This record gives sequence, C-alpha cells and structure tokens, in this order.
Amino acid sequence: SNLWTASTMAPPPSASQVLTTDASAFAWGAFLSLPTTPDEPTLPPHQARWPTQSALASDVVPTCRRLVEFCAQMTGVPPPEWTTHTAAVLDSSPTIAQAHLLPWRSATLADSVSDSHNNVLESMAILNALLRYAKELRQCQLWVRSDNMAALAATRRAHSPTSPLLAAIGVKIRLTMEALQIQLVAATHLPGELNHLADEASRKWLEHHRRLEWPICATTLRRLLEELQTPLPELDAFATAANTKCRRFWSLHPDPLADGVDAMAQRWTAKSLFLNPPFAMMTRVINKMRAEPPRTAVVVAPEWPNKLWYQQLAAMAQRSAPVPPQAILSGPNATEALTNPKWRLRLFVVDSPQPSPSNSSEPPQPNLPPPPPWPDWANQ
Repeated sequence: SNLWTASTMAPPPSASQVLTTDASAFAWGAFLSLPTTPDEPTLPPHQARWPTQSALASDVVPTCRRLVEFCAQMTGVPPPEWTTHTAAVLDSSPTIAQAHLLPWRSATLADSVSDSHNNVLESMAILNALLRYAKELRQCQLWVRSDNMAALAATRRAHSPTSPLLAAIGVKIRLTMEALQIQLVAATHLPGELNHLADEASRKWLEHHRRLEWPICATTLRRLLEELQTPLPELDAFATAANTKCRRFWSLHPDPLADGVDAMAQRWTAKSLFLNPPFAMMTRVINKMRAEPPRTAVVVAPEWPNKLWYQQLAAMAQRSAPVPPQAILSGPNATEALTNPKWRLRLFVVDSPQPSPSNSSEPPQPNLPPPPPWPDWANQ
C-alpha cells in the first residue's frame, strides 16, 4: 500500500542526489547532480533512442518482476521478499495487464488528453533513468526534476487518472524506487528553457554517444542475407533497444529489455549472432569468435585487407558480400551515412561446425574395425 500512500510525516531536510530527465520523440536524456549544484552533472549525461519497431507497450515497458530482478542484478543485493511478492501481484493486476496491451507511443492512450504520448515518454524517461543509474542511486534521498507535470504527478502518486499506461509506468517508477531503497524527497517542475543538458540529450546525439551509433539499414541487411541465403541471426550482439536488428540483443549500457550487458562479457559458443561492432574492436571480436565459436555469425566489417583480423575473418567465413557505405546510418533521423570513399564494407557469414551431443556417462567405445559390407539382400 505504500506505493500509493507514501507520504512521510517529517521528510528529510535535503536530497543526496538530483535526477534530471527529458524526453522527445527521438530519444530520452538524463543526468545526475548534487543538490548544491543541480545543473552540473557528476557523470556524463546519458541518452538513448526509443525502440522504433515495437507495436505494444509490453515490448518497451518491463514487467514489475523484471524491474525487481534487474535492480538486484545491477546492485548485487537480493530484493526483499515483500518486493518480489508485490511485483508478482502487480503484474497480475488488471491495470498493469491492460496497459501492456496498449500501443506504444500512441496518441490514443487517453481520449481526454491529446498529448498523452508525450506524458508517457517523459514518464518512461524517469523510469529508464532510475534503471540506468541504479548503482549510483541505491539507498539515496532523491530529488527528481522534469519539465512534464503529468510525469511528475505519476511519479509522486504512482497513479494517473487519464491514461492506464501512464498509471502503470507510475506504479513501476515507485516500485523501482522501493527495490533500490530510494526515498523520494521531491519531484519538481523544471521549465524546458532551463533544462538544457537533458533537453539536448533528448533531441540530438551527444558526441560520446554518436560515435557508437552506426546501425546498418534494415532493408539493405535483409537483401544481403537473402543474397547469401542466410537467415537473420537470433541475437544482435552490439545493439540497443532502438537499433537492434534481431528480437533479442545485448547492450552496452544496462537495459532491462536486453538479454545481457556488454557483448564481450557474454558467452558466444553455439549462439546465432549478428555482429556490427565498432571497427576499433574488430581484433577483440575475431579473437573471441575463435575462442568461443558461435553457431552462426553474420559480421559487418570494413575491407581492410592489411589487417591481421581481416585476414583471419576472411579465412573463417564461408561466404561474403559487399555492403554499400551509405547503408551504415547515424544521426537523429538515421540519414547521416558513412560516406568515406576509402572505406569499403563487407558482410561475412561464418558457420562454425558444432560438436555433436554425447552422453558423458557412457564408457568410451574401443576402436573396432569397420563392419563388413551388407549382403545384396539387405540392400533391396
């Protein structure tokens, strides 16, 4: 019941952390700061694009159970039993179940509020920021700032009378705070003209993030895979929720929608992977492919034949095809292409032979001579 009625009789005098967020149709941004200097980030501002291929909120908004598990995974502290039980009860409630079936980023979430999709984006920015900074925010006294009053109200009340999806996100914000043992001190409005850093992160790529955003055009990838007679892999190893080409993905930053964080920390053996890593990581990627052979690997790489890793990759691959440079996209609208005329890209397909399963409990078989040929009657 504290999720709905949490209101302290004597709130703490001051916050220990300030979380400032903003969102637009392109992305969301957030940064942490101290109460004495709320506009000076203590860590580089974070930004991330919204998933663009999801039709339902269930593909974008994590379940309550997943939120609690993710908080425990990020902090290394198991959640209290009552938190896990609360998450299970909430996931089975009609409010949460109904919200998961609503279309994502749709203006029809609430007929009475024409900009309800903006309220949902701003509220999701707060939820995602809590998860992104889970380690830094655990057991803190938090001050949340946003330029959206509906998102702040949903954060304070864990409820919204106008949108079932906004109400569900508000509940999950408060549940995440409970799982991280965060005490909400204040949730205040920050005018958009004063929210420069978070607003910039929500509208265009920040320099330290733009260098990591070079996804391949989905149409070009589909055509190349058909040409190479190769199905789309099961998991995108170097991706985000916005640019993943597969249903499952590994992300660089913590993301409850991802199967794992940091592709180089995951095990690749016997997996079906799509690999489009930063070019500076190609040596490490090829070494990991040799140490942990995936079942199938589709690799996007520049044609640099003088590099040792390129020679090793070419020797491992069964087939390949050239990729037009304009197929690698960046920028807010994915229109800025990788147009360096000196760079030629190639798509490699590596199929690794996998050992056949064996029963280790059976004793080893002796080396016997081959059986004699079958009689003629046995072949008829």
